Amino acid sequence: MTAIEQHNLEIHSNAEAWRRKPLLRDIYDGFYARIAAELPPAELGPVVELGSGMGNIKRVIPQCITTDLFSNEWLDRQENAYALSFAESSVGGFVLFDVFHHLRHPGAVLRELHRTLRPGGRVILFEPDMGLLGRFIYGAFHHEPLALLVQCAKCSTYYLNPRPTTAMLPQIYAADDYYSYSSAEEGNPIVLKARLARDRQKVTGILAALNRPASAVRAIDIGAGDGSLLEAFRSAGAVGENLVGTELAEHAAGRLNARGFRGLLKRAEELNFPPDSFDVVTMIQVIEHVANPDILVKHLGGMMNKGGILFLETPNMKSWDRRFFRKATWGGYHFPRHWTLWDPDTMTRMLNDSGFEVVSITTLPAAVVWVWSVNHVIQAWFGNGRIARFFSMNNPFALALFWLLELIPSKLGRSANMRIIARHR
Repeated sequence: MTAIEQHNLEIHSNAEAWRRKPLLRDIYDGFYARIAAELPPAELGPVVELGSGMGNIKRVIPQCITTDLFSNEWLDRQENAYALSFAESSVGGFVLFDVFHHLRHPGAVLRELHRTLRPGGRVILFEPDMGLLGRFIYGAFHHEPLALLVQCAKCSTYYLNPRPTTAMLPQIYAADDYYSYSSAEEGNPIVLKARLARDRQKVTGILAALNRPASAVRAIDIGAGDGSLLEAFRSAGAVGENLVGTELAEHAAGRLNARGFRGLLKRAEELNFPPDSFDVVTMIQVIEHVANPDILVKHLGGMMNKGGILFLETPNMKSWDRRFFRKATWGGYHFPRHWTLWDPDTMTRMLNDSGFEVVSITTLPAAVVWVWSVNHVIQAWFGNGRIARFFSMNNPFALALFWLLELIPSKLGRSANMRIIARHR
C-alpha cells in the first residue's frame, strides 16, 4: 500500500467515525472553539491549518485555509510543512492539530513557520499531554505506540523513526549527562566489582573463540566508555598499545590514552584502518546506537583478519520484559540514543549478510534494563522522587533483585541482553 493510499484509508475511516458519533463532533467543536479564541487578529493575515485531514476545523473557523500533504477535494490546498508555498511574512497564524508529534524534523518545520509568519503571528499547537492521565490513556488505548519505533517490513528489524541527526550526537552524549563516561569514578563499589568480573568473563569467552593468547591479540572496543573492557584485556595479558578504544566525547578519548590505550575521538564509521589490523572488534551495548549498523559491520570487517571475532552485546526485542513494558517504558529502548534494535533471528540475518558467521547467541540476565524500566514507570506516574532514584544502575540491591528475576528468562533465551559472538569470513 502506498503512502497516499494509507492516508486516504485512514481519512475515510475517520470520516465514518465522525459521521456516526455526534458526541465526537461536539468534543472536537469545543477544541476548535478554544483554538479560535487564541487566533491572532484577522487583519494580521490568513490562518492556515497544516495536516487538516478531513478539514473539520471549518465547522468553527470557516475562514481557515485547510491543507494537507496529500490533496483532497474538500481541502483548500496541498502543502508540505517543510517547504511551504506561502510567501515570506504572509501568514497571520498556523494551526497544527495533532500534527506536531508526527513530524520527523520538527525544528525544520518551526523554521519554515517562522519564515512565513508575519511579525506578531501565532503558531497554535494542539498536542497530547503526556502527564499521568495522558500516559495511561494513550499507552493503553491509543492505536499508535508512544515511542516512535518502526519495524522494517523487509528484514523485521526495529528502528527509531524519527531519530536524531548525527549533528546532534554531542548533545545526546554530553559529558555531564551520560553515565557510561563516569561509571568508574561514580559507581557503587559493589557494582563496579561485579562489572569488572563480567568484563573478565567476556574477555575469557572472546579468547576462547579466537584460540589465541592474549599477548598476541589486537583489539578495538567501539564505544569504550571508561575503558573497563580494554582493562580486562590488559589484565588477561594483552599489550596496551595493541588495544584501541573509540569514543564520541573528547574527555573520554583522552582518558583512554591516559590509561595507556589508544583512544580515538571518532565515530566508528570514520575509522580507516587497513585490512588485518584487528583480531577482535567489540561493541558492548553500542551497535544499537549507530545510524547504519549493517554498513558499519561490513566496514569493521574490512579492518579485521579472516577468522577474527566480532563480539556484541545489545538489547533483545524478544525478551519477556519488553512485552510487559512494550508501550514506552522498556529500559532497552533508551531513546533517543538507541536507533536500531534486534532479536536473535534478525541479528543473525544482519551478520550473515555482512560477512560474518554467527558462532553463538546467548541471552544474559539484564538487571540494568529492568532497573531502567521500573524507574521509567515510577517517574511517569510519580515523578523523579526517592522511590524512582532507588531503582538506579548504581544500587546493588535493586540490581541483585532483578538479576535473580532474569535467571530463568536468560536460560530460555528471553532475557533483555543478547551476547553475540561472530567470526569474520
